[in-house]
Amino acid sequence: MHRRTRVVILGGGFGGLVTARRLSNSRIADGLDITVVDVTSKHVYAPWLYELATSCLTDASTEAEWQTAQTASDLSFQHLRGYTNVRFRKTNIVGVDKVNKHVLFEDGLTAPYDILVVALGAVPNYFNIPGLEQSSIPLKSLHDAYEIRRRILSLLHKHKPGKTLKVIVGGAGPNGTEIAAELAATVDAAVRRGLLKEGAMSVVLLDAAPSVLMMLPKRLRQCAERQLQHIGVKLVLGRVLSSVNGTHVLVANNPGQGTPASEPSGMPYDVCIWSGGITMSDVVRALPFAHDPKGRLPVDGALRIEGEDDVYAIGDCAASRNPFTHAPDPQTAQVAVIQAKVVAENIIASLTGESLKTFPYPKKWPIFVTLGGKNACGMIGPFLVSGYLGYVLRRLIDLHYFVEVLSLPDAVQFWRRGVDVYAKNEEGE
Repeated sequence: MHRRTRVVILGGGFGGLVTARRLSNSRIADGLDITVVDVTSKHVYAPWLYELATSCLTDASTEAEWQTAQTASDLSFQHLRGYTNVRFRKTNIVGVDKVNKHVLFEDGLTAPYDILVVALGAVPNYFNIPGLEQSSIPLKSLHDAYEIRRRILSLLHKHKPGKTLKVIVGGAGPNGTEIAAELAATVDAAVRRGLLKEGAMSVVLLDAAPSVLMMLPKRLRQCAERQLQHIGVKLVLGRVLSSVNGTHVLVANNPGQGTPASEPSGMPYDVCIWSGGITMSDVVRALPFAHDPKGRLPVDGALRIEGEDDVYAIGDCAASRNPFTHAPDPQTAQVAVIQAKVVAENIIASLTGESLKTFPYPKKWPIFVTLGGKNACGMIGPFLVSGYLGYVLRRLIDLHYFVEVLSLPDAVQFWRRGVDVYAKNEEGE
């Protein structure tokens, strides 16, 4: 009997799941044996992690309510429907034996492959800043969201009248901007409900760049800054983080922005959230394939790793460059989903003798950033969309992502559950 083609997908994020689902529903699905490998047993919808992290200031303050909120952000691999001939394996990846075409696992077992898809994402980048990793909390996992929530909630319970709880968010990219905005908006809702006194908590957004969302269009940056200031986020821009200890972050002027150099000065904090960048994990860096200077995996137009015919890379770990802008593709779920579709098509094409498809680079990637409450801003082509309409479009983008990895009824149900649960943050209910 003819052996099925073994496709091993490393990573159960959006890129990995969309690849698996497209292959499992393809015309050659019966000839495939698909394995998705991840360190966890769940797919986490990362764009909603900031909602979980800020739920400490709403009704989701008990452990039971936290569990309810959490179920609106994660999907168990074992309960996913519509994944024919797909196995999910929870284990740590140690490396890849390229010669014998095996993935090596921590438990000593291996997984043979004919085609390999690397979709391992990225990890927080602390840029070797002294004390930063030890003193800050990133926001890359459910555990991170829970720890931010737990830390803030604990401090609020100990809050003394007249004292301000200081939260510093390092990194004013999309993730840092969204969590700072949601924290400030939720604080405002808590004050209106009488749960907090005016001035009980402050939110600072810190970045070395002269503007928030520096890589995005100027009109979107200006829109975001106006909204952030309106909801009470203090912007500390053009300042470089030099070190962190248990009570203070030390910052200095960024001489690269044309300002004179300065001695570092301390800014006190109670909670420090780090969202200042990502880098490749040690596992990705150790893979026996080509790497760029940042440790990512350079790919060709078909998203095959350079020099490899049967190994693909997608998502954060793939080094792809837009031929129109000559800039690296954004490391977002949106890009990973589109890349995954192309990889699935190319795997099918390679097994049926058809021509491979080239990744369709857009001239501009549409992007939306939530800005606290029912506010968001984004660009669709040359058009700026903001306020409540931006929020609606952002929620529809969430729905689109769920449709990519779930059946339509499951996607709508999961999306509605999340929107309903997180409305507590947005409306202060």
